[in-house]
Amino acid sequence: MDELCASNDISSVAAERGISVKRSGNSYSCCCPFHAEKTPSCHLYTEDNHFHCFGCGAHGNVIKFVMQAENTDFMNAVEILSNRVGMTIPRGNGRANGKVNFKPKSGYNKPDDHSRDTSPAYSAGTSSADYSDKSAEPAVYPTYEEAPPTAEDYYAQYEDSGYSRKKRIYEINQAAGSFFHKQLFSPEGKAGLDYFTERGLSVETIKRFGLGYAADDYHKLHYYMRGLGYTDAELKEAALIATRNGREFYDKFRNRVMFPVFDEQRRVIAFGGRILTDEKKAPKYLNSDETPVFQKRKTLFALNYAKRSKADHFIICEGYMDVIAMHQAGFDSAVASLGTAITSEQAQLLSKRGKSKVVLSYDSDAAGQKATSKAIGLFMQTSVEKVSVLKISEAKDPDEFIKKYGAEPFKMLIENSVGAVAFEMERLSGGLDMNNPDDKNVFIRRSVRFMSEIEDPAFRELCVEKAAALGDVSKKSVLDGVNDLISRKAPYARMKASSESRAVDYSGYDGGSDRGGKSLSGEENAETAVLSYLFHNPDDIQKIEERLSGGLVTEFGEQAYRLLLEKIRESSGECEISWLNEKFPEEMGRITEIVNDTIFAYSEECFIEAASKLSGIKRSVESVNTFAELGDYIQYKQEKESID
Repeated sequence: MDELCASNDISSVAAERGISVKRSGNSYSCCCPFHAEKTPSCHLYTEDNHFHCFGCGAHGNVIKFVMQAENTDFMNAVEILSNRVGMTIPRGNGRANGKVNFKPKSGYNKPDDHSRDTSPAYSAGTSSADYSDKSAEPAVYPTYEEAPPTAEDYYAQYEDSGYSRKKRIYEINQAAGSFFHKQLFSPEGKAGLDYFTERGLSVETIKRFGLGYAADDYHKLHYYMRGLGYTDAELKEAALIATRNGREFYDKFRNRVMFPVFDEQRRVIAFGGRILTDEKKAPKYLNSDETPVFQKRKTLFALNYAKRSKADHFIICEGYMDVIAMHQAGFDSAVASLGTAITSEQAQLLSKRGKSKVVLSYDSDAAGQKATSKAIGLFMQTSVEKVSVLKISEAKDPDEFIKKYGAEPFKMLIENSVGAVAFEMERLSGGLDMNNPDDKNVFIRRSVRFMSEIEDPAFRELCVEKAAALGDVSKKSVLDGVNDLISRKAPYARMKASSESRAVDYSGYDGGSDRGGKSLSGEENAETAVLSYLFHNPDDIQKIEERLSGGLVTEFGEQAYRLLLEKIRESSGECEISWLNEKFPEEMGRITEIVNDTIFAYSEECFIEAASKLSGIKRSVESVNTFAELGDYIQYKQEKESID
């Protein structure tokens, strides 16, 4: 290990990961890639290749630097560094010259048609990618000259079974990716190839991203992989097959064009598949379940290419095709967040890849706008210097825009992307007449709620100033409203922080209203949280229903919940308090509390916890057959808790 560390100049290792390194006396300095900062506090010492950050305290040798920078384990960091300098790392038993000497298993019959990755001759199409650059090389799949190693072979080589399991899944994914890719160019894959070419992708681009096709067959991949020596248990752990009743296995991906997801070391870690028919029961897009090598919240599609881009910004999109179309057109810093909303882990990951700007390119619908706003908030907590939003009005997405107008107009869109503050003000004023005093009041109320959630003080102050100007009110009045709302949320924040289980104690929350001495149960307060969130976030109806498939607990809660769901679908707009007042005139006090709530109304995390609490109660009730009425069960539960 000492020789490995000595052979890898830590300043070069950092620079290769897009980190800006500058000479500083006898060492090098850079902005720490392990915490958000704008002034360099991390020092790299090349005499013994170690680092120390005086901001967050992170320190260690070059191996630890790679582990943290690449978000990987020790063995993989060693492998990365050894490959970098051409060193061979002995592995122990069963290895010669640093490689495992695997032999074919007796009785193994190698498949005839897919055992080797003999890629077709790509002669058609052109691409703007620079293939002299390693970052633009096509996806690489392995060639097996003999039987691949079995799980037992791998487990025998490493003491760390977790590491060996990951290695095994990497290999399985590579073999599956190669199979899907070859299927795309077979007669059976014509529909998939037609889909990609009709979407404007060149064969070079298809090859570069390793795109593929999964046949409309329940066992095509399954039996092929078993023929290579992989077990059903291994394939299931890699999320390539599913099971019925724990006995019958079948292919998870069928009749879909396939998008392999690579990690930053260009290993296949997961797949996404788009269905080629209009089956209503099947999801349009299907993604791999999480595995030991794939965590969705920490992964970005095409980051393996985008991190090597010379652009000073990342472009963040929703879908695979948007990213691939951008790369083909020359915008090689595009990535996708594998879902509508970016996560804090993904934001931190991008902030450590040496680019100072982020351009958000989500859909213009309500869900896309909300995802954009969330992403802005997350990036404001990183070292990214500027966040802007791509505005596309002449097409539904970047893919369509590039097809219609070309790369140069799209470049102009990026250069003229809207700043974060301007985007938020436009979003908050959406649908309002800012010349109307009542609409201005609505705008200010929306802005105050939004700004009370902003953690970055500088960004919050800029938003306060802009909102006050647009609403034609004083900055002080807006700031007072924001601070008042923050202080009203403070008790809940303290309660939440002190909870070891991080579960909200709803029984202690009274909503700040006068109930005439009446105390609501924990279940009722959890319902208040859910109903308040639904009332103020009707665009999240699908997510809310998924979380609460069993409904609410009390009679009022269940009826109010179903009524709001029905009215939201009918209106396709904001909720109205009159819906509830007309249905429940005797509950006007509680309805007012739900509508005017300021703690639960916009807290997604709080909604999730409340929904989880209610779902747990519903499951408990379903298992208790001795209670004829739900109210009896709740009363029993409360009495039991008081006795305990």
